[in-house]
Amino acid sequence: MGALTGLLWFSYPIATHRVAATANIRHHIPLLTGDHTMKELYAEHPVMFKNRPFAFIFSLILVPVGVGIIIFLVWHLRNKGSKLTVTETDVLFEKGLLSKSRSEVNIDSIRTVKVHQTFGNRIFGTGKIELYTAGDTPEIVALGMPNPNEVRELIRNAQNKA
Repeated sequence: MGALTGLLWFSYPIATHRVAATANIRHHIPLLTGDHTMKELYAEHPVMFKNRPFAFIFSLILVPVGVGIIIFLVWHLRNKGSKLTVTETDVLFEKGLLSKSRSEVNIDSIRTVKVHQTFGNRIFGTGKIELYTAGDTPEIVALGMPNPNEVRELIRNAQNKA
């Protein structure tokens, strides 16, 4: 019974986060960096079903065999290991669970924001976001992000404020 209580306690904040995300409610959470706080405008992990619905259904079919559970677990851990955060002054992209890779780009130095969406991505509201600064290669590439056009608009609005 103790393990079940711990499992419910662990899954409760995740469930409430998903409800808040599906209701399109944005919480402005202060983010501590250095000596000041910044307000988060966007903070999301890549999505599973909306990004690759056919792979999700195929994995669901493989659950009775046992392979589907492993696929879901690896897929879920990869998605939770990546996070794109847009604040008033910076864009942060974190990747990895045990060893972290973190890219931070000042909004003023972003030259181009590219959003790639297939037909399926457009239907489900997901896409790939590429942020370019001064070179030909993107500084940040975030795959499977929900509401990619919202990220582009948030960055443009923050640049116009400055």
